[in-house]
Amino acid sequence: MDKKFIFTIGRQFGSGGIAVGKALSTKLGVPFYDSEILTRVAQESGLCEEVLKSHDEKPAQSVFYSAWSSPFCGTELPLGLKVFLAQFNVIKKIAAEGPCVIVGRCADYVLKDLDNVVKTFIYASPETRIKNLVEKLNVTEKQARSMMNKADKTRTAYYNYFTEKEWGKPDSYDLMIDTTHISPEAVADIIIAYSKGRSTK
Repeated sequence: MDKKFIFTIGRQFGSGGIAVGKALSTKLGVPFYDSEILTRVAQESGLCEEVLKSHDEKPAQSVFYSAWSSPFCGTELPLGLKVFLAQFNVIKKIAAEGPCVIVGRCADYVLKDLDNVVKTFIYASPETRIKNLVEKLNVTEKQARSMMNKADKTRTAYYNYFTEKEWGKPDSYDLMIDTTHISPEAVADIIIAYSKGRSTK
């Protein structure tokens, strides 16, 4: 590849988006960021990591507001908004450091002004996602379905609130890939092939 790409991965809960991101990271030999972003945000913003986890990928209107401020912001803001802004700043810094894979957290929107970002959305059939969740989390099918529906609603609200775009809609991404019948490694290969083709334009 002539260009050094940043890869962002949006994903439905249980679709294997994290596995795809890790496979892509391994194949390209670049850093992978998912929950690792929260650790870095905590280090750089002064926000408690537990607070970050409790507000991670949740829309500002649904989280608990408090009169709490942090070093990165001199005015009082809703806590959910502070968490988003802190992640926004860290994602910008991570992208400036070089090629990497970033999962979730509106990274495609945060980096929208860069021309070296490949934005992918991972989805799968409900049956596949439930099966994945049952196996991974050791829950019942009923519990898995409930978790899946709740996570999708939360991610939709979070993405739509902060980006004013629509989560999971084609015009928000470069690639949308169904993982129902394909392995994470094969999906990573598709993303890499796309980036190689795009780098020649």
